[in-house]
Amino acid sequence: MWASRKVGAPGEALEKALANHAYFKVASGQLLEAPPDEGQALRLVRAYEAGEAEPWLTAHLLGCIGHDSGYDTVLAILRLSPGALAESYAGVALAKIRGEAARADLERELAEGEKRPCREGAAYGLAELGGEAGGPPVVEAIRKRLIRPQMGAVLVDMGLLDSLALDLFESDSERDRQVAFHAVSSALAREERATRVPSAAAKAVLRALERDRVKASPRIHDIVVEQAREVLRGRNDA
Repeated sequence: MWASRKVGAPGEALEKALANHAYFKVASGQLLEAPPDEGQALRLVRAYEAGEAEPWLTAHLLGCIGHDSGYDTVLAILRLSPGALAESYAGVALAKIRGEAARADLERELAEGEKRPCREGAAYGLAELGGEAGGPPVVEAIRKRLIRPQMGAVLVDMGLLDSLALDLFESDSERDRQVAFHAVSSALAREERATRVPSAAAKAVLRALERDRVKASPRIHDIVVEQAREVLRGRNDA
């Protein structure tokens, strides 16, 4: 995996981002292209501990650097959940740094994290890992009201639109149906919906809305209906 990264100027990129946070997007790209660098990770950790780097910036860039020496700091930021999307960046960063080896930590924080932003950040991390294994823990966390139904949107990145999400539409639980709605509506909102959203998912969300099986504001209702019909029209499957 790391062999595909191109060597760039990670040190310069990091220093620019620390001096001017507006530079973080450019720095992110350069750090992602470079091999994981322990020195850069430790430099950023020290800057964070000295109050020179915001938690969100630290978590995000440590994920881009990808070296394991930054993992514990990112996990601490996730648990702290200081806001400004730091916890969302942290969950994703954990997945970027350790890959599948981060799954146990992410699932634990999803189920046991003290703060909801921490638990939701962990869900984003599971989505970053991809694969169907993260779906059941996320759905269970929503059912237990540990995270919001809107987090069903992460099921898209787990490839679960045509399986778990469709099953949830048929559930007797309104909360389950809302999870499915958020998953499918999130996929429909993406530019690649024409190829990414299965016809079965588009039809399922239309049925759910027609039968008042899910809740949506009039505006969201109309947008989702039009996007689902657009997908089906493109396949002559309306």
